[in-house]
Amino acid sequence: MSGTINEPMNMSAVTEMPERETAGHSASGASQGHAHHGKASGPANKKSLFDAAIVKRAVVDSLKKLNPVLMMKNPVMFVVEVGSVVTTLLLFGHGGHSGFNLQITLWLWFTVLFANFAEAMAEGRGKAQADALRKAKSETTAYKLKANGEVEEIPSSHLR
Repeated sequence: MSGTINEPMNMSAVTEMPERETAGHSASGASQGHAHHGKASGPANKKSLFDAAIVKRAVVDSLKKLNPVLMMKNPVMFVVEVGSVVTTLLLFGHGGHSGFNLQITLWLWFTVLFANFAEAMAEGRGKAQADALRKAKSETTAYKLKANGEVEEIPSSHLR
């Protein structure tokens, strides 16, 4: 690894990382008689689609996204939001006795809120994944085999 950035890396000099051991069992515990039944254990678990922290943040963000200035970035949803405001005003302006107007108003508001919530959830999951990748990058270690047979540990951030 003493070359320049443009110099090709000698792949035979980098060895694979040994399997991690968790809770006294190696990662290949199934071959040692420990069945995992397809479920991961420890910090490598994937978060649920509806992780509580992400959902709470998405609810707050979806309400913030109702701001018309922010909504104008998506013209289609902006028109739906304007329509939902207009139908709400018509619903309460004319006594609110029309079942049809109520139904249209509810569907329009549901559409706007659900679209904002879905977008906020996607952003939250993306941020969580980026954080996990950053954390994994800083924690990963490569093992370089030197010419004399010694193994040198190198942080992944130093690999080129």
